[in-house]
Amino acid sequence: MWFLLTNLAFALVASCAAASPKSNDGYISKDPFHKNAECAPLAPGNSPPSQYWLEGIEHNGQSSYLKGSLKASYTVFRHVVKDFGADNTGKTDATAAIQKAITNGAGNTDRASGTLGHTSQPAFVYLPSGTYLISKTLQLYVCTIIIGDPTNPPVLKAAATFTGNAMVNGRDPKHPSLGMFYAGMWNIVFDTTSVASSKGFAAVDWTVSQATQINNLRFQMPRGSNHTGVTCQNTFYSNLIVNDLVFEGGAYGINFPNGIQWAMKNITVRGTKVGIKTTGAHIIVQNSDFRDCTIAIDATAAQASFTVLDSTATNVDTFLLAADAKGVSTNNLILENIKNAGKTVVVGSSTVVQGNVVGQWSTGAQASYQNGKILSNPRPAPLLVNDKYFTMQQPTYEEYPLASFLNIKSVPDLAVHGDGTTDDTKNINAILQQYAGCKIIYFPAGTYIVSDTILIPPGSRITGDAWASTISAIGKTFADAKNLVAMVKVGERGSVGVAQISDLLLTTADILPGWRGALVEATQGTWMIGTSMEYHVLYHYNFQGAANVFTALQQTEMPYWQGVVPGTLAPWPWTQTR
Repeated sequence: MWFLLTNLAFALVASCAAASPKSNDGYISKDPFHKNAECAPLAPGNSPPSQYWLEGIEHNGQSSYLKGSLKASYTVFRHVVKDFGADNTGKTDATAAIQKAITNGAGNTDRASGTLGHTSQPAFVYLPSGTYLISKTLQLYVCTIIIGDPTNPPVLKAAATFTGNAMVNGRDPKHPSLGMFYAGMWNIVFDTTSVASSKGFAAVDWTVSQATQINNLRFQMPRGSNHTGVTCQNTFYSNLIVNDLVFEGGAYGINFPNGIQWAMKNITVRGTKVGIKTTGAHIIVQNSDFRDCTIAIDATAAQASFTVLDSTATNVDTFLLAADAKGVSTNNLILENIKNAGKTVVVGSSTVVQGNVVGQWSTGAQASYQNGKILSNPRPAPLLVNDKYFTMQQPTYEEYPLASFLNIKSVPDLAVHGDGTTDDTKNINAILQQYAGCKIIYFPAGTYIVSDTILIPPGSRITGDAWASTISAIGKTFADAKNLVAMVKVGERGSVGVAQISDLLLTTADILPGWRGALVEATQGTWMIGTSMEYHVLYHYNFQGAANVFTALQQTEMPYWQGVVPGTLAPWPWTQTR
């Protein structure tokens, strides 16, 4: 079984029998393993849908932990045009309306105040197609998602009279950047072409932490300008991944100072002076393409590990610029499968690699310090599409008509509540089994309490309102430390097929045992990009009998109770069960 996991609280593990068809450019449109005889196999329409499914589906979600009338009246899904009157013609200022959609809170409060908290007031803000004139910075808060129509992405256009240094500020001012969680922006175009080229200006300031994502964004900036697509200027931060971004023009596509780690996947740069400039201890750039740049990647301020995989450059003066770190064992550069006709690696003022890198070139600490060395690095065939490691864009399901979707709370005779109280286990499992391979299952915002394992069968495609949609475990089934039970299980041993799970949070609603991170036992193909496993006692990542595994950036932190003293033991009595 091959399955996709995006925007999840923690990873799922399945024993896989076979990998399904895959593409570097998209995801599977028709399930070849569909075996449900009771419904028609899921397939896109013969022509593009007239409306993106997210606009047409019923939005009957809720914030499960608000009380009484606040819970009943609070709306998680916000349509900026229909609900808040934003002008999407580009003729009048839409800033106030969009900010109101972001800020609007329960009762007479607003989310900016933090009066009722932010995680209890998630906002899923939808931008339909059109052009939105923006005159000052849009402010995000914890638990804010802004999503555009991917069939014709909306344009946020900075006004010529724009006030501020960035169109969007991702960091909640009530939280430090290391505490800015649960935020994202998807399927949006940022246009800064009306702002003076001489102004130091950014489309997005993304000073955030884990459980955040920007995905499928395009940045249109004047060529030769001082503009930046994405930056992080508000102190220290700890993000994990940015992906499927396109930059046109400007001084920098990505400029990330003061960070710790990044996975940058599927980055496209056109006519930008510097495509990517970043600091950080652990950086990986994968499957990216640079054209008409002075410098594709500026790694002069990077530390520890900097890796570039499966990337290309055309009409670029320097592909990667690095500082001279000879003899510094903590600075390591790795390039693998790079296509470039010019200067590929420049250290200081010296060109040390010219042209393509067919295998792997590395410099830094191996058994001893190596000042540039070509290595052979065999790639397992199950992980590849052509000569590259498989990547894909997060599914939006834009090619499917509304009739292909099923709101899990709207199935006759199988009531699902998502209210944070009712046990939804039985009916969730029944719906997933009945509609696997023939419907895309949508979980509207809410907390879905489960007291036993949720089984995701082959053929499943599941999506939700990002971190506002939560499956949460409770009860005695999960309480026995000697007989641990999974809350969510993707397939059975030997299952073959497709499973896609996106925009869903998995957590617990009880004090339950469990002290392990990700256990990977699959052998037919596993890809983990920009993942994080934190605070586990026994292990963060365990690859047990696994094969054909690709990982890119694994971020971990030890349990805080262990303190800074090495060898601190868990509180007694405590025994490892298995």
